[in-house]
Amino acid sequence: MPNAHRLTILAELRRKAHVTLEQMAQACGLVSRKGRESASAWEQGQSVPHARTRTKFIDYLGDTLRLQSEPALFHQVWGVLVDEWNWEPVGEAEWQQHFGHAGVLASAVGASLPAPELLNAKALLAHLPTTGGALSPAEPLPPGSRMPFSRNPLFVGRVDDLRVIATALKVAQTAAIGSVEIAAASGLGGIGKTQLAIEFVHRYGRYFAGGVFWLSFADANAVPSEIAACGAAGHLALHPNSPGYRLILNNILFPAAKKKHQKT
Repeated sequence: MPNAHRLTILAELRRKAHVTLEQMAQACGLVSRKGRESASAWEQGQSVPHARTRTKFIDYLGDTLRLQSEPALFHQVWGVLVDEWNWEPVGEAEWQQHFGHAGVLASAVGASLPAPELLNAKALLAHLPTTGGALSPAEPLPPGSRMPFSRNPLFVGRVDDLRVIATALKVAQTAAIGSVEIAAASGLGGIGKTQLAIEFVHRYGRYFAGGVFWLSFADANAVPSEIAACGAAGHLALHPNSPGYRLILNNILFPAAKKKHQKT
C-alpha cells in the first residue's frame, strides 16, 4: 500500500488552493457518485488511481492547484507519486505539452544528476537513522558543503529533537532530490535553536549527498549574497553560464528585477 504520510501533501495543497474533494474528483474525470470517495482514498493512501488518470492528474496539479507556476513544487509532489503510485516522471517535453512553457526543474542542479547518482543519493538518504539507541556520530560533510560553524563539543542531550528533525526530512524525501523540504525549529531567542541546527548538520549531514549549505538570514539585505556564496568555488562551483547558476540568478537573487523587466 502507498505511504499515507507522504501522500498527505496532496490534501495539504488542495486545501491551500481552496479546492474541494468534489472539485478534485471532477478535474480528474471522476463523474460517478463515488468520485469524492475515490479522490479521498487517493489522498489517504487507501487506493491508487488507474494509470489512465495520470494525464488528468498532471492538469489537476498544474491548473486546478496552480502548481504550473511553481514547477519545482510540482515535480516534488510528482516525485511522491512516482514512488507511491508507480507513475512515470513528467519530463520537460510533457510539461510543455500541458502548460506551454518550460519548467524550472529542468534547470535545477538536482534534476541534472545522472540517474545512477540520483539513485545513490536517494539510497543514502533512505539510510538516515531516525530511531535506535545512540545518535549518529559526527562525521565530515559531503564535498561542496558550506558550513561555517564547527560542532560544539559541549552540546549534550536533545536526542528527541534531533530525531524529530531527521524523521521530518527523511519522510519528506522525494524522487526529485533538488526539491525543497522544510523542517523548522521555532521558539524564543536563547533556547538553543542554532546549536540544535549545528548539531544536526554535523551528525546527519553526511546522508545528504548534494551537500549541506548554511545560510544566515539575520540581515535581509545579505540573503542574496548568502545564496550566491553557495555556488562559489569550494562549494557548488557553478560556472556563470551553467543552468544552475542561471536558476539562482533569475529565480532567487533577482526575481523582482526579472519581473519588472518582463513588464516593460
